[in-house]
Amino acid sequence: MYWMYAGSADGYSVKFMLEHATSSQYEKRHDLILKSAMIDGKLAGFLAYYPKSVHVWKLLFLIVDQDFRKQGIAKKLLSFAVKDMVARGALQVTLFTRNNNFKAQALYKNFGFKLTSSDAIGVWLSWHKER
Repeated sequence: MYWMYAGSADGYSVKFMLEHATSSQYEKRHDLILKSAMIDGKLAGFLAYYPKSVHVWKLLFLIVDQDFRKQGIAKKLLSFAVKDMVARGALQVTLFTRNNNFKAQALYKNFGFKLTSSDAIGVWLSWHKER
């Protein structure tokens, strides 16, 4: 949801998101799960994820409101989501983030996600459940 704040829409492609990242594409392909973090009645952050297959899940969005950053909320949301995906059968979690989103990349890598590929727009990362 990087386009939800000022200046973040630069280079955003609706076509790319429709083809690669939405749960409401031309035909229904999966069920999107949306979870939020509320603090004092305010939306502090949210994330969305869905199954690509029984054992492979995709983290679609993770965003924390500017007023609630640097409080560990993103880490807590990510931890919750990965545990929930594993409880639902995930052995692998994949995600995509923009090249210039260094804070998100650091969060994911510190959690155990590994770089799988990259291009001019962004990077794909993957986490695998330990066996």
